[in-house]
Amino acid sequence: MDNSASPPPLSADEIGNHLVLLEAERGKTVALSSRAHEALLRLADRNIAMPVLLRAHALACARRTADQDPSPVNPGFLEPFVDEALAELRTAPPAPGWDETPEGVHAKADELQLAPQRADEHPIWFRRRVIKASGDQHLVEREVSKAERMNPNEFEVVYRFFHGVTPGQVAA
Repeated sequence: MDNSASPPPLSADEIGNHLVLLEAERGKTVALSSRAHEALLRLADRNIAMPVLLRAHALACARRTADQDPSPVNPGFLEPFVDEALAELRTAPPAPGWDETPEGVHAKADELQLAPQRADEHPIWFRRRVIKASGDQHLVEREVSKAERMNPNEFEVVYRFFHGVTPGQVAA
């Protein structure tokens, strides 16, 4: 499973349609003039996705409220807030993968309908069991690599757990 997948970028028309809907929810009407379309094209060239648009819109609305300005948020007014939303996105730490938190591991185990962690099962081995059941080869190789850096015995045990054979042994 690739956790790096991000939402697709929005086209100028999609940004315009979403902005019209967002403003309609606020009881405002946005007229998309030719100047507005130019701003929409500039926004689309930035390859923004829905989360950035939503955050930029929230920031723009907050500014309108702070300024006590009843005007709708139009594409031109939205542009600088896209910069701010993108900056926040770049500085935000990436969300942890399911395998990086105990809650994520337990949720994945439930999703895969695995037996719950046994009382005598160390959390690391439970995590490895869930990774193995997930079939995510990237995570399997990462676990094997981590074990290899620890010591030869750990490497052999972990390798055998994931691959069913010892390192160097050919599986029939």
